[in-house]
Amino acid sequence: MKIVHFLSALDRGGAQRMVAVLSTEQAKQHTVEIWLKCGKPHAFAVASSVRVRKLSETGCLSFVDTVRTLKTMLSRECIDVIVAHTNRNTEPAIIASRLAGVPIVAMEHTVYAGLQSRAWRVLRLLTYPFASIVGVLSADQTQKYPGSRVRVIPNPIGDQSREAGASRRCAGDHLRVVFVGRLESVKGPDRLLDICRHLSFPYHLDIVGSGSQETQLRNLVERAGLSSKVSFHGWKSDLIGFFDSADAIAITSRKEGFGLVAVEAMARGCLPVAYDVEGGLKDIITDGKDGFLVDDGDAYAFAMRLKQVWDNRDRADEMRTASKSKSRLFSVVEISHRWDRLLGTIVQEKPRRGNGSLP
Repeated sequence: MKIVHFLSALDRGGAQRMVAVLSTEQAKQHTVEIWLKCGKPHAFAVASSVRVRKLSETGCLSFVDTVRTLKTMLSRECIDVIVAHTNRNTEPAIIASRLAGVPIVAMEHTVYAGLQSRAWRVLRLLTYPFASIVGVLSADQTQKYPGSRVRVIPNPIGDQSREAGASRRCAGDHLRVVFVGRLESVKGPDRLLDICRHLSFPYHLDIVGSGSQETQLRNLVERAGLSSKVSFHGWKSDLIGFFDSADAIAITSRKEGFGLVAVEAMARGCLPVAYDVEGGLKDIITDGKDGFLVDDGDAYAFAMRLKQVWDNRDRADEMRTASKSKSRLFSVVEISHRWDRLLGTIVQEKPRRGNGSLP
């Protein structure tokens, strides 16, 4: 098959990392290209066998220009299927692909409640029934797109996230906790300080990420007298070292489309403690078995789960073994096989090319 992944850019984000990982694996069996709407610098590398093409070298294409450019490229090239990723890319890609007669998967990377604009909600309602498949990351999103063929397709973790060897957790004189994510409200970094206020045992928190809340967070940490307990590391593309040195990862998101960092951490034996919010975390974490899910916003309960990891190290090691086992379900090889089956099915149902109108 010739597969095209279409998204804005290969810049920072879980969807972008997922496309880089998946396309590299798919290129072992198929011809794979990545088409980018914007001319932003890349943050993630892909295999040399994956052709990356920028539709715009300077800025980002408008909605109309995206439809026009995609339709032209899909009509003149032999593409078997296009997979469009993330908000504001799926809708124009559906229109263009249907006009060109090419099957399309509209891949969602956020929860439905995360759509902030009513106009985009309406546009999705109008366009999504024309997608060959609407892909979602978690089971609780399958009923959000009426009239569409919806399939759950989790994000994969790459080979670099393969599980670590023997555990060396809680070996020091404090619990090491890591937070990984954009420093924006949706990821809940501001909730970390509420949790820290309930921690009465020795700990250190590493915050990995950047965003609009960074200055505010730094100031709050300093005013709370926590500068010796909290370190800021900025955005990093390689997270393995943080997961290998941490005992637990704190996931404080208010919404979480999937939770790729949870799986990546689990593969390295770093236990996830997460708020139980809409999205994929409940599909990844079995509470009390391979991690902890806490009622959304209950900072005290969150802190007590971290205390359990510190106080009961034998039980924590048992959970680490279970978390590593769970992470194998999301290996790039396993998820790539699922994609192969799905794409093979819709290519066989391929509509007649070039009919010039939506079916």
